[in-house]
Amino acid sequence: MKSSSCSDCSKEKSIWSRAYNCDVCKQEVCGSCLIPVDSRDLCATQGICLRCHKVLTDSHLDQLYLPTELEIQETILKYLSIIQKDPFQDFALVSSIGSGNFSTVFHVRQKDSQKDYALKQLASKYSDQMQVNNEFSQSVGCQSRNILKNYALYQNKGVYYILQELMHSTVCDFIKYNEIVPEEVVLYVLREILRGLYYMHRNYVVHRDIKSENIFLSFEGEVKIGDFGSVAQLTEEREIRNTLVGTPFYLAPEIVRGDNYGAGVDVWSLGILAYELVFIWLLANYWFLSGGGDRFVGVQTALILRMQEFC
Repeated sequence: MKSSSCSDCSKEKSIWSRAYNCDVCKQEVCGSCLIPVDSRDLCATQGICLRCHKVLTDSHLDQLYLPTELEIQETILKYLSIIQKDPFQDFALVSSIGSGNFSTVFHVRQKDSQKDYALKQLASKYSDQMQVNNEFSQSVGCQSRNILKNYALYQNKGVYYILQELMHSTVCDFIKYNEIVPEEVVLYVLREILRGLYYMHRNYVVHRDIKSENIFLSFEGEVKIGDFGSVAQLTEEREIRNTLVGTPFYLAPEIVRGDNYGAGVDVWSLGILAYELVFIWLLANYWFLSGGGDRFVGVQTALILRMQEFC
């Protein structure tokens, strides 16, 4: 007699056994591994398997209202207003901050007010309109002091630019120029990141690319999460994800395996980042450090002062 195994507990089930289906992953499971949507229905054949239930439980921190896809689209349109103009008509280039595979960031100064900003130019070959819209609107929608602020979205000759608040460093740069970081500073930085993640996860937003390069620091001791290029919004229709996204060294096991995942993947990545900060004295041996040390000593001093203010 043919038999198959439960996708959750791997127990063999007879061909005569009743089939139960998970509403999320659509896998067949045994009756012991199914949580019925309606606990009063003793004959229910559909529900949520234990594995998906754990992912959803980790993601739904306070059981807040889960938005629908339509509501998310309406929110994006609310915040999205693309300025069809060359941003360098309004802003003067001060310097180039850095560049990567997907973008280049400039330090710019508004010609009228003389205020300083960061201008992120997205590489044209990676500028998918839906992804750009999602990155900008999600960051604007996150009203937390631990989230990097985005002010405007420009498009000129097919190239997108995002106007952002100017920060002075990243945790990655901070690590390179500080062989010894006080424990109190490490704890303060991690606490500020957790505050940003808590806000995002309570609103069902998963960052999916938490790493030292995406945590920004200022001379005022501010710590902010940036780069929303890989962000995912959980909805009623898509309560969990299974896309392979992120930076290899920071990927959670469930992403690597191709399993369903939720907000917990950000916590795993934060753990890797914490390891970098704690074992900075060991990692520093692999970097070539040259110049700019005073800049990062200043950031560390600001972090200590900020820590004393908020702790």
